[in-house]
Amino acid sequence: MMESLDRGHFNDAWLVLAVFCTVTAVIRRITSCRVVLVPGQVLIENPLSSYVIPVEFISEVEMSSGGGLKIETFRGEKIRPLVFAGSVIDAYFKTTERAIVEIRRMLGGNAAAPPENPQVQHKFRWCWSADVPLFLGIFAGAWTVVS
Repeated sequence: MMESLDRGHFNDAWLVLAVFCTVTAVIRRITSCRVVLVPGQVLIENPLSSYVIPVEFISEVEMSSGGGLKIETFRGEKIRPLVFAGSVIDAYFKTTERAIVEIRRMLGGNAAAPPENPQVQHKFRWCWSADVPLFLGIFAGAWTVVS
């Protein structure tokens, strides 16, 4: 690559920038996943989407067959957060089991009576620390192709 830069060919540099930015965006999206327990709600942020689940709409919280967290609503929606996907770290620190205990504690006696019209907010998740490098990577990749 250094030889091509010495000759004035900067396409390789733009290509490296495109790959670097794209890899950074993917890693940042995955590492920013989380489950937030807010009074009255459970917020789940997966790589591309987020869910806001009111506690009264949760019918069941359990561990899935793969060792990850599974939240089921009264409508039958099954939501699996990526952050509790049954990793080695999760198995060692027992984070899924602790999350299940905490969410069940938030539920209290709500799991017995389903609400009238359960709704879960499901939307695209913006992650600026991942989206900015992604857009820079797309620009650098397009510049590599055009020039």
